[in-house]
Amino acid sequence: MLFQINFLRTILRTVATLSLAGMTASAFGQTILVSYAGNATVEKFSLTGSDLGTFANGFQGLNNPAGIAVDSSGNVYVANSLDSGLGSISKFSSTGTSLGTFASGLSLPTGIALDTAGNVFVASAATHQVSKFSSSGTLLGTLSASGLNSPSGMAFDSAGNLYVANLSGNTIEKFSNTGVSVGAFVTSNVSGPTGLAFDSSGRLLVANSNTGAIIRFTAGGAFDSTLVATGLGTIGGLMIDANGNVYVAAENQDIVAKYSPSGSLLAQFSTSNGTSPGYVALAAAIPEPSTYAVWVGCLLLAGAILRRGRK
Repeated sequence: MLFQINFLRTILRTVATLSLAGMTASAFGQTILVSYAGNATVEKFSLTGSDLGTFANGFQGLNNPAGIAVDSSGNVYVANSLDSGLGSISKFSSTGTSLGTFASGLSLPTGIALDTAGNVFVASAATHQVSKFSSSGTLLGTLSASGLNSPSGMAFDSAGNLYVANLSGNTIEKFSNTGVSVGAFVTSNVSGPTGLAFDSSGRLLVANSNTGAIIRFTAGGAFDSTLVATGLGTIGGLMIDANGNVYVAAENQDIVAKYSPSGSLLAQFSTSNGTSPGYVALAAAIPEPSTYAVWVGCLLLAGAILRRGRK
């Protein structure tokens, strides 16, 4: 009986280890989605930079794709950045199947962000405002501020406040979790800000498109440090993975650059299927079938040992 108990403990530790591993990017097979305006495609990469092919293209409704966001179900939203009310948001399943047009009538939609309730926020550069849609695509209202000029990338903090890169205004604007403008969060050290992302410490990372630099600000809005000084040319969207690595789209160089949390260059991604990368997003984590099989096998074995021990 003692042997059975010890063996059972080993199995349960194995299951726990696999569960923790399943929370990491590698075990779940997470991928990166990159919008390419030059070819009207969204391409897919592994976290190490392997080209995994085209996720969606112009035949599925993409036209000058820009911002990308992924909801909790793995559905993907892509901004088609056209002017004069011709802009729209295309929606895709986690496998790239077109789910149709999520929203239309927009003018130069750029960044997209989702809150914890599944509402979709879209920055429109031509109308200088952010539109809020329900998860079903109903327009719930707009967010605007006196200093907002060509809004671009967006990010939410842990409290649900929304931060908007003010591309032409050279500030980072902040909205409360109720959508009320609270003014500029950052007014210096930014030059043509585009991509935004928060790290695990609550610091805000900003991609400066005019200088090719990535800089950090504290949770209070004070300048913290420069992660990447220069050398990327015009840069756009950025994202951070679970390990704190930073990914940024470098439009002029047709690459996505990956940096460590300290700013060391780790990899550069490129594909023959796309040019002018604009925005990046982390795709939903889906466990591999083999991982499920191991979990189920371990649990079944543990159950059998317990039943045998009770006899």
